[in-house]
Amino acid sequence: METSTQGSWVHGQMEGHGRYTWANGNTYVGTMRNGLMSGKGVLTWRGTGGLGGDLFQGNWLDGVAHGYGMYTWEGGGCYLGTYSRGLKDGKGTFSHTVPAALVDDLRMRGVLPDISFGGTAADAEPNGGGFVQEELRPRTASD
Repeated sequence: METSTQGSWVHGQMEGHGRYTWANGNTYVGTMRNGLMSGKGVLTWRGTGGLGGDLFQGNWLDGVAHGYGMYTWEGGGCYLGTYSRGLKDGKGTFSHTVPAALVDDLRMRGVLPDISFGGTAADAEPNGGGFVQEELRPRTASD
């Protein structure tokens, strides 16, 4: 697998909503600023057997978790709370499960990101340097 990107580029760096997939299979979908994860987004680490592993959904600043977010471990359990420059900091809760209704409520209130990737690579046009541009949009009830 090789690194792939989808989204907008400004002065050679990803900017705005996009998707970045590392060669190891980890994937970030969300807002980028100056080529770094910044704003709301979801980072999924490649898990065992190549499937989805640990997941962080929340706020980012300069490439690290910063603000409110939820970290879910592949094997179960999660931490829901605040982060400061990549470290758990302030109020938070560790739990074996988080009710789906709570996660939905946090997404509806804009606390957790509620984004999905719109389109497929086959729908996209190559963008100069071999990168693919596609639209990322907020999820809707029909998704």
